[in-house]
Amino acid sequence: MLQLHPELAVFDRPTALGIVVGGGALYAVPGGGAVVNMQVGATLTITGRSADGGWYAAYLADGTAGWALASQVRVFGDAGGLEVVQESLGPAAVATMIAEASRPQQPLVTPAAGQAATQGGGAAPAAGAADTAPVITGPSVTVVVEGANVRAGPSTEFPVVGGLYQNEQAALLARNGSGDWLQVQLPDSVGWIFAPLVETSVPISELAVAEPPAANEP
Repeated sequence: MLQLHPELAVFDRPTALGIVVGGGALYAVPGGGAVVNMQVGATLTITGRSADGGWYAAYLADGTAGWALASQVRVFGDAGGLEVVQESLGPAAVATMIAEASRPQQPLVTPAAGQAATQGGGAAPAAGAADTAPVITGPSVTVVVEGANVRAGPSTEFPVVGGLYQNEQAALLARNGSGDWLQVQLPDSVGWIFAPLVETSVPISELAVAEPPAANEP
């Protein structure tokens, strides 16, 4: 679930607290150049792990993000529940992505589609729209911000195809490889929503991975 404090905003995925036990460094990428040296006892917010489990994606209390060797960190929490991620993002970067993903835009849908507009843009849902909404029997998402865009693909480079207001739900179909975008079913179309903007009824890691469309596809 999205944390309401910008300085603590992280992806909607399992996290853990880490303590640096032997000193070391935070690296830009696993095995890459050092970003900053860490003292013994420094605390880390761990947001994911590498595929081989040898590295943790994490950020320090000052927001500096990078990768730490797993052997240098004592984890408090379920390290096995951490998801495999491709990059390590600090709270500021995540907050920027959240703002971009929910930035008001005119949805590329017709009014007859009955889909909610995005945050602050377009008209409010038509009267009776809730009565005609499909019943969700499987996994679902619930929007936790004022409004969220639904896009044609898992990136802000894709056009907006719809939107959902706060507390509105949609059927949850799949995720992209890194789990930061989720495929959802709207009344008349399928689209993608940025994961930090929603709460999911099932762990994201349990979802099937869907092949996203090419960036130039409509």
